[in-house]
Amino acid sequence: MMEPSEEPLTRLPEPQKKAVAFRFDIDTIACAREGVPNLLELAGRYGVAFSFYVNLGRSISWGAMWRKRRRVSTQPATKVSKLSPFRKVGLRDIAVTLLLNPRIGSQRLSDLEAILRAGHELGLHGGTNHAVWQHELDTLSAAQLADLFDPAYREFYSRFGRPQGFASPGFVHDRAIYDLLEANGFDYVSDCCAEARIEKAQVGGATYSFWQVPVNVYAPGNVPILEAAAANRDDAAGVVAHTLGRVGSRPWSVIYGHPCFEGKAGLGVFERLLEACAATHEVVTVRDLVARTTRESLEDRPDDE
Repeated sequence: MMEPSEEPLTRLPEPQKKAVAFRFDIDTIACAREGVPNLLELAGRYGVAFSFYVNLGRSISWGAMWRKRRRVSTQPATKVSKLSPFRKVGLRDIAVTLLLNPRIGSQRLSDLEAILRAGHELGLHGGTNHAVWQHELDTLSAAQLADLFDPAYREFYSRFGRPQGFASPGFVHDRAIYDLLEANGFDYVSDCCAEARIEKAQVGGATYSFWQVPVNVYAPGNVPILEAAAANRDDAAGVVAHTLGRVGSRPWSVIYGHPCFEGKAGLGVFERLLEACAATHEVVTVRDLVARTTRESLEDRPDDE
């Protein structure tokens, strides 16, 4: 079993130095097979570490897809800039997913082990079915939720040790899942797109012991900012300038994406963004941001506490 380090993977930024973290959700077979190796090679050249969150189950559920289609047909459409699955994943992997629906992380364990060997962070992304989690989490009973979550958690734990970070598919979460995360000792979640502080996670009136780390650089509809730019066919230089403007003067920023895009068709523009960010910021993992927040919280306590 590979044990992830409990120490921060990258050097923590000095107080006056701004930080940016790149987090990637591995939720298609294309993410694991092609995207991850390309991102690891890029990170190695720049000497930085990323945060990856892997789904150990399947990408789709025919039942969930059908029920989602019926729900969407009765609701007004919301226009957002978003890549089609064919442009994002590719025809071959769309066919593989529709015909075989392989278990994403479980069939690419060597790629996940490579993430840890290279000094990156690896966390958990949902349970055993990405589509069910994203579209039907609020309909599940406690027993159904456990059936969705527990096998993925156990497999991750047996292969890599206790996962410290968690990211929900589609940023969907509720008290039931946060109760499970609390019981299993997670250190943090990254489950919202918002201009907010890093603070203890809250949902449904309950406050938890783990931290919530918002993605704070994103496009409308919670779409990854580089994917939205590609959907709009924006100029690469303009995309980088726009994203740097969004990073702005924040003390920290979290930018998210998917290896099947930033590690494939979007690799060139992502490298330009990484190079630009690395010139002015510390590139850290999400876990590093939590470690810094924890440290600063302790430093801010009155001496008599």
